Amino acid sequence: MQTEPGNPHITARPAQSTHAGFKLLLALISAILTLAAVEAVLRARGYRYMPLRVRMTQRSDWRMDHAFVDGHFEYDPKLIWRPRPNLSVFNARGWRGPELSEAKQKGEFRVFALGDSNTLGWNYEDGPNWPRTLGELIESEHPGCVLVNAGVWGYSSYQGLGRLKELLRFQPDLVLWSFGANDAQRVATAPDSDFAQREIRQYRVDRLLMQSHVGQLALETMDRLSASGARQPIPRVSAEQYAATMREALEITEKNGAKLVVLTRPFRVRGRPPADWWIRHAPEYNRITRDFAASNGLVCVDLYGIFGEDPRYFSDESHFNEDGHRLAAEYVYEAIRGLLP
Repeated sequence: MQTEPGNPHITARPAQSTHAGFKLLLALISAILTLAAVEAVLRARGYRYMPLRVRMTQRSDWRMDHAFVDGHFEYDPKLIWRPRPNLSVFNARGWRGPELSEAKQKGEFRVFALGDSNTLGWNYEDGPNWPRTLGELIESEHPGCVLVNAGVWGYSSYQGLGRLKELLRFQPDLVLWSFGANDAQRVATAPDSDFAQREIRQYRVDRLLMQSHVGQLALETMDRLSASGARQPIPRVSAEQYAATMREALEITEKNGAKLVVLTRPFRVRGRPPADWWIRHAPEYNRITRDFAASNGLVCVDLYGIFGEDPRYFSDESHFNEDGHRLAAEYVYEAIRGLLP
């Protein structure tokens, strides 16, 4: 340390401090240029990463896409994603069908169809969906009955239970429950119940980093470093949890004066599916659905048993075509007409 000449109490600044600041500035500029170069290379190579998204058997875990990428939805800390109101086929309530007030009209009987994409139906205003046709059949013979299609693309029974709890304030009288396909989907990160609670889903910095390819690379690196070794594929909702979810749905509906009707999930197998694809595991969920209904005296509409794998009624492996939606509505109507006023 040096002092200024003639004043032993004033310490002179080292000349090195100026050089240190200049070096820091150069390092910062160099880092920015390096990041820009890496960004350019990643863009040129078409690199893209979704946090916690793991590709398996040419199928992907689409939960982050629905929550943060698909414009039809918005992130929800409980449901993982929910429909954006007044967008596409969704009304202000986030449903497909009539908007209801919380207060019922005198003599009104409300039916809610809860399910995944095969319940929600095709993605355009007049797109086929069996709940709409079912609603037309019901209303033609049962005045005062109204049906709401509360299905959501990609939903599992975990999310369906959360949606059921939300709609209780609209006083449902009958709830149609159709899940299993997305429950059986194999992922390599976490089941839905844990996935919804992962902190990375709640970090604002996560969404900020997603705006650049370099940020995506950083997220991928963090995901890989935090992964605890290789993991076996796990279902979004285990068979045991699926049964427990239906039990809770039954308790909720009965407590609130409503009836629950369960539906098996129809699908069609083409060729020999990969071992980790949901179709290989979906039959177990349909079996649980049938057994649950039998054990609790519930109406079960076994759509899988009815349709089998008849290609005339499917647009792909897991969705009805127009004829399939129409015929499914007729079968559901015959099964539940005794529960209608």
